[in-house]
Amino acid sequence: MTIAVLTLLVLLLAGSDAAGGILSVEILNRTPLDTGDYSLAIETDQFGIIFLTGKFFSKTTAGEKIVGDVLLDVSFEDKTGSVMAVSTAVVRQSQLGRPYSAPVGRMAPAPNGVNVSSLASVVLTVRELTTQEALDREQAARARTERESEAKGEEQRQVAILTHAWPKHIETAVLERRVLPEMTAEQVTLAWGKPQRVNQTLRSSSISEQWVYSESTYVYFENGRVIAIQTGR
Repeated sequence: MTIAVLTLLVLLLAGSDAAGGILSVEILNRTPLDTGDYSLAIETDQFGIIFLTGKFFSKTTAGEKIVGDVLLDVSFEDKTGSVMAVSTAVVRQSQLGRPYSAPVGRMAPAPNGVNVSSLASVVLTVRELTTQEALDREQAARARTERESEAKGEEQRQVAILTHAWPKHIETAVLERRVLPEMTAEQVTLAWGKPQRVNQTLRSSSISEQWVYSESTYVYFENGRVIAIQTGR
């Protein structure tokens, strides 16, 4: 009895091991991930789990450094090219350059499982991938846009100043972004921009305002004209 049980156990274990292994399917790596001389493979285990194995390096085939995790789309196709199932795989940044193995599906008859007897190819594409060079290009483009926006804003500011018939010393000061006594609110705004906040005091015969530009920079108005400028040292 004991011998029979042991024999049955050995047969079961042998059958389980035989269920796993590398599948003889074509892997189409349509990603920019560099795999070097390492081959990607599709493997199964005795539990019916399908794995993608191989190695992905920390750069693309164009030589760009990969930053962060990579999200792959995995498509299982039969001999006619029809899609049997789809899934995703995550390649962690810490896994780049190291042996890679991740579950990407289950074998039929599991729900949404892949019929491996009909499986002919597995297609890999990228859903999300970021490279350092892409980040640098994005940062450069953003900086260029900001410079262009600032240049356009400065041009519009100068046009607005020059269209007024202001006294020459006021016009020059505003162009040079300086604030002088007797300036109007419009002139101060064109010189220094809008304040962080305005504190207003109403009196029976006058209106006083304090324009706050920072903790140490203030412009004081009396009835719409600058009477004092306070700047920190």
